[in-house]
Amino acid sequence: MARKVIETAMAHLELDQRGLIFVRIKAGVRLNNSGYMENVAVRKELADGNRCGVVCIFPKDMDLDVEILGMDHYSGTTVSEFTAAMAIVTGDLLYDRLFKLHAKQYLHGVPHRVFQRAADAVKWVMEQMHESGRS
Repeated sequence: MARKVIETAMAHLELDQRGLIFVRIKAGVRLNNSGYMENVAVRKELADGNRCGVVCIFPKDMDLDVEILGMDHYSGTTVSEFTAAMAIVTGDLLYDRLFKLHAKQYLHGVPHRVFQRAADAVKWVMEQMHESGRS
């Protein structure tokens, strides 16, 4: 896959040659439903019909609207069609727990895990992609 980068209001999204999409949430932004939806749409665009691995990296100073936890940002789409596995890197115990709950409720059919370190997240996503025959 060719490398491609797209910037949204809340994040830098990058597709690399391995088929990994990195979503790096910008420092100082407040994560909200519209921004989350924009990032999902860009992930789908970057995947371009493929099932990519996703590594979402959140800054330690991240703020979020609580409403984000109760919304299915994947309704109307089948997330497993463009996501092989998703790792979330939080660096914060509270967000770690919140994202685990959110992912369990809404990421049906997609292996997902929360990590403290990006390197561990990348390794796990690559393993998941290999196991699913994606890599």
